[in-house]
Amino acid sequence: MACMGWLRLDERRDKFGSWEHVHGWRLEHCGHPTALHPWMLYDPFGKTVLAPNGRAWNTLTSAMNYVKEHDEHSTETRKASAVAV
Repeated sequence: MACMGWLRLDERRDKFGSWEHVHGWRLEHCGHPTALHPWMLYDPFGKTVLAPNGRAWNTLTSAMNYVKEHDEHSTETRKASAVAV
């Protein structure tokens, strides 16, 4: 996850936990072991970002991929790379 800019904020090594992106995005697991939508995503300003279904995110990967596609800094980097090619 570090290669995508994410850092784990806690020492827990189970599926629960909290993550922070280098650009300020945060992901937190609700802690419920059988939750269907356990991952809450917060933008760099602290605003909740829901999944397309209007709920929290089903998987850590889907939320991280959302950030990869919607993070302003990442978008600028992709645009600059496309121009350079």
